[in-house]
Amino acid sequence: MATPSPTSGRISLVRRTLRISPLKRQQATLLLCLLGLALLILPACSARLGSGVCSPSHGTTVPAQIDHNNQGAVLVIVQVTINGHGPYAFAFDTGASVSLIDQHLADSLSLPAAGAPQPVTGIGGDEEVTPVRITHWSVGKASLPPTTIVSGALTQFDSSTNVQGLLGSDVLSQVGAVTIDYDTSTVTIGG
Repeated sequence: MATPSPTSGRISLVRRTLRISPLKRQQATLLLCLLGLALLILPACSARLGSGVCSPSHGTTVPAQIDHNNQGAVLVIVQVTINGHGPYAFAFDTGASVSLIDQHLADSLSLPAAGAPQPVTGIGGDEEVTPVRITHWSVGKASLPPTTIVSGALTQFDSSTNVQGLLGSDVLSQVGAVTIDYDTSTVTIGG
């Protein structure tokens, strides 16, 4: 440390040794390791100021239509391309264990049957659905896995939404993280 000499006006250097206890050294080392780890993890996240939320910064972000009905329900709709055709409006339905495509759309796309028709009971009542195989489909640039979903009548939706299918948890659970941003009307898939 440099200090002026009171008699000569010259600056003299004084050397001080700082001694740190072994416990403090371990704590400082641990703190530096945690800080380094945080710096490795944080580049994979992005956060909006004031939101307090870290979300994946990778994945594919697509526009979504967010519909609010008069009973307070919210419907998230994305555009799906199937075998190079579309896009078609599909609603996210995380409560559905099986994804569904409207029977008329499945027929027009000539989706191959993957089993015999089966009776199901849902919110709309009893109906018959047919398993169909989809090999190439995507939401925007986010590819969805080839899978078997069911085709049936989509009677529970208001015709103004033009919903032609449901993406259920069977498909959504296979794409990694799914983030719905209601403020910007976007969905990020994958990550």
